[in-house]
Amino acid sequence: GPMHPDTAQSLNNLAGLYESQGQYTKAEPLYKRALAIYEQSLGPMHPDTAQSLNNLALLYQSQGQYAKAEPLYKRALAIREQALGPMHPDVAQGLNNLALLYDSQGQYAQAEPLYKRALAIDEQALGPMHPYTAIGLNNLALLYYHQGQYAKAEPLYKRALAIVEQALGPMHPDTASSLNNLAALYRLQGQYAQAEPLYKRALAIKEQALGPMHPDTATGLNNLAVLYDVQGQYAQAEPLYKRSLAIIEHALGPMHPNTAQGLNNLAALYDAQGQYTQALQYTRQASCIYYQRILEHSRAATSGENKEKTGVKYAFAYHLKIAAARLAQAPNLRDALTAETFEISQLFHDGTVGNALAQMAARFSSGNDALADLARAKEDTQQMWQQADAALIKAIGQPNAKQDPQLIQSLRTRVQELRAKLDGLNQRLAQEFPEYAALTIPKPIALGQVQRLLKPGEGLVAFTLSWEKSFVWLITPNSASFRQINRTAEDIAKQVKILRAKLDPVANTRLKEAFPVAIAHSLYQDILGPETARLADVKTLFVIPDGALESLPFSVLVTAPPTGNPEDYQNIAWLSRKLATVTLPTVSSLHALRTLATQRQAANQPFVGFGDPKFTGDPSANRGVGGIRLIGDINSGVIPANRLSTILGPLPGTAIELKANAKTLGAGANSIFLQERANIPQVYKTRLKDYKVVQFATHALVAGEIKQFQLGQAEPAIALTPPPQSTPDNDGLLRASQIAKDLKLNADWVVLSACNTAAPDGSSGAPGLSGLAKAFFYSGAKALLVSHWSVVSQPAVVLTGHMFKQWQENRQIGRAEALRRAQMYVLDNPDRSYYTHPGAWAPFVVAGEGGVGR
Repeated sequence: GPMHPDTAQSLNNLAGLYESQGQYTKAEPLYKRALAIYEQSLGPMHPDTAQSLNNLALLYQSQGQYAKAEPLYKRALAIREQALGPMHPDVAQGLNNLALLYDSQGQYAQAEPLYKRALAIDEQALGPMHPYTAIGLNNLALLYYHQGQYAKAEPLYKRALAIVEQALGPMHPDTASSLNNLAALYRLQGQYAQAEPLYKRALAIKEQALGPMHPDTATGLNNLAVLYDVQGQYAQAEPLYKRSLAIIEHALGPMHPNTAQGLNNLAALYDAQGQYTQALQYTRQASCIYYQRILEHSRAATSGENKEKTGVKYAFAYHLKIAAARLAQAPNLRDALTAETFEISQLFHDGTVGNALAQMAARFSSGNDALADLARAKEDTQQMWQQADAALIKAIGQPNAKQDPQLIQSLRTRVQELRAKLDGLNQRLAQEFPEYAALTIPKPIALGQVQRLLKPGEGLVAFTLSWEKSFVWLITPNSASFRQINRTAEDIAKQVKILRAKLDPVANTRLKEAFPVAIAHSLYQDILGPETARLADVKTLFVIPDGALESLPFSVLVTAPPTGNPEDYQNIAWLSRKLATVTLPTVSSLHALRTLATQRQAANQPFVGFGDPKFTGDPSANRGVGGIRLIGDINSGVIPANRLSTILGPLPGTAIELKANAKTLGAGANSIFLQERANIPQVYKTRLKDYKVVQFATHALVAGEIKQFQLGQAEPAIALTPPPQSTPDNDGLLRASQIAKDLKLNADWVVLSACNTAAPDGSSGAPGLSGLAKAFFYSGAKALLVSHWSVVSQPAVVLTGHMFKQWQENRQIGRAEALRRAQMYVLDNPDRSYYTHPGAWAPFVVAGEGGVGR
């Protein structure tokens, strides 16, 4: 009958045949029908159901549909572990497949422990010479290959090749795959003579075993073409590239990532020969594919979204490089290529901080508190689901001896519950607030649209720094330019590192060492110097930085070489003498702030501030812990109250600062919470959404200064008065995750008058503003005042006081201009000589909406 398990087996087999031939559209309905039969006839927890889920997931992965594949792999793995036990070869298969998915998205930290556990199971259950063991070796070697760890990869590849040749024979497709992998390793190490015969033998095996139109044959053709390409043998490479691309497009479709890679390979071939028109044509198609995938991931909210986006940044940077080369050939294309590259550059930037700002703006744009709360619930649930899912993968990846079945089951239940809740919230949002999804999916903003958003006297500069070339765009209401910077990301990072070392009063004790003005001028000349004339009419400049530039306030750039003593800082041509700067995480943030966030109802109270917490450590001039690491309890992760209190010194100056700012803004004494009242429960108790300005004046800790155990990645935090006894909910540190999850703001301005509040969140490769700043944007802040290094307390008091005075007297100047005037006030009217050093007056930047009349 049609619902018998044997019928399902036949369907699976036929689908598998079609899949092995690359006929994916024929395979999918058969796999789905087989799965339905197994689930009905054998039940949802049967091993055959797991195998059917695995088969369908593999099909989706082959097609690049990672968001569809991931939950099927996870469900299959859970069934197998429960039904077959943790040491069964089918469990190893499930671990391997899930790891391959993460590997293909660049999520190497998640993939490695899964690969290792799978390999250990296969070696124990099947033996060291089994083909499945060879697969495990190949996969682990591939991970090391992707990370550039060639010395680790080579012996694994060689061992895998020896196994498959002995077990499966010299003409088996798995033998071809092993040959191909080893050849790729030799190619990257420049050992071309060793790579070529392996590539040719692998291609011959694939053509004979799988046929001339199979995707694996296309891979073999492409790899041999790459080998010829890197040796300058373009005439030999071109037909192989084209044949490979034709096969991939036929078998996998025009929107597959392998198709994009094939297009970019052809672009590189023409680029190397100076044929930029052809190269640009191909790289445009590749960028289109990658962009569509980014959109799909955004809609699905998968865990691999940001990792895969990061993994294809090279493609967008390459598009910019080709466009710049084409522009040099054809200056008449300047306007069109400037607009094109400006949109492509927006795909290069990390979107996590911009997404938080866009989500905040979209909530407020509805004008409906109920819908805003629903959207916030959806965002919070999605974040919790992703965190729980990451914890589950980490637990599954533990070696067998360290497996905790109860924890894994608990996490699986938690993930399922959160996923179900998230699906329900998404359905409600689609019905009640259909515009929300469109507002929060990141899309490039057209150049003309940005020009319409800018006011007279405003400009926007955006940077893309890559490993080969860097690029800059300067947009004003009436003009736009695109320029290549002949500096790599590494070159610029070296300059920024030198400048930063002299700006931080912890690294440069009490700012005794001179600031390298010549380097600050050299950097200005590289990144902005050619735009000096066009900047003449700009009074407020929005900056979308990239790479190392994210850690440097542009106010310390120097527009002209010093004519006298370079340590006479009052006579240096600081960029802040000419214009105010505002930091934005993405170009789309300007659109979100000026078209969406403006629709929210204004808060009705002027100011609330928290500061001068009760600490008993040594008094310090700076608002930070000076590199000391706070270590949390090994079980709970919380910081002992006495540890926090005795390490951090008192900050009586912050009380003076808050009182002065409250008076300037017309707030009463009851709007300030000091000493014992500057605590986490009081923050939660206060209706922060009622206040236009929210200020925290205290110590702030970056992620590296807090070491936790059970709670995972240590994160940045604001230090407040600790309780007598620490608890998981209150140990005196208001962490970024708590701010994002628990605080609800409606603030025109959040002032974080503390150290390093613009620092990253501590995760690998995280951009600036991704820590505390991101959390406050998400919670409802329209603009932030954040710092890039340890804040010297006394000049900070003067600076924020003068800034609020300027802003209160004339709101039309904007927040960034108010900050600029305050910086120049501290510089020109110093209480002490070293306050003229930029380390004292330049740590703060305005992020978000800081423009004219805002």
